[in-house]
Amino acid sequence: ESLESATDEDDLREPSTALGLVTNLAEFDVAQVKGHYDIPVEMQPLVAQYIRFFQGGGRKWFRRWMSRSTRYIPLMQPILESQGLPRDTVYLSMIESGFNNQARSWAAAVGPWQFIAGTAKDYKLRNDFWVDERRDPVKSTYAASRFLSDLHGSLGHWYLAWAGYNTGGNRVRRMVAKQQTTDFWVLSDGKKGFAKETKHYVPKLIACALVAKHPEAFGFTQAEFQYEEPLVF
Repeated sequence: ESLESATDEDDLREPSTALGLVTNLAEFDVAQVKGHYDIPVEMQPLVAQYIRFFQGGGRKWFRRWMSRSTRYIPLMQPILESQGLPRDTVYLSMIESGFNNQARSWAAAVGPWQFIAGTAKDYKLRNDFWVDERRDPVKSTYAASRFLSDLHGSLGHWYLAWAGYNTGGNRVRRMVAKQQTTDFWVLSDGKKGFAKETKHYVPKLIACALVAKHPEAFGFTQAEFQYEEPLVF
């Protein structure tokens, strides 16, 4: 079973086999695959750096993420779509938690979409002695959809919305006002740009989306993944 099983019949994206083995990332033309995505993808040096990381030192982690992906992507994508978000926004959850409901960050962000307590409260996720809905893959996906939709509505571009998800919308707005540009790559450039984590966040998401949909093209074999069954209820 592959990630393509998560798409609808009217999804016109080509299967991963349409792309040959990518042996030189510096010369890879991302235009070959842009039609496979409903989020913006482009090749930048940090994107290539993360692809190499997934191929090398981060390979064991990427294998785990891919193995879980077939359990959660078919559940999450229809929710995202129903809320007016691109289906491929699901890869934000992949880089946030690796589709691990038990994930908890150093900043006490929890669940597949890594909500901190304050944002969870803002988006009506219950978190008390009895239950933590940040770990609920359905409710947290609805909450993440609303949060990302609000960020996109105020910031105007998905790269900025993703950056806002990582560092906060107000911080992104201040950076846009200070630099007088909405170009994420310009805002990431130099010492006066975004903090390192935010600079790397968008490239990591793009790299994850590229490799997840075209694993063979980026040097993975299907035998490396132990795909989990989709959640059905």
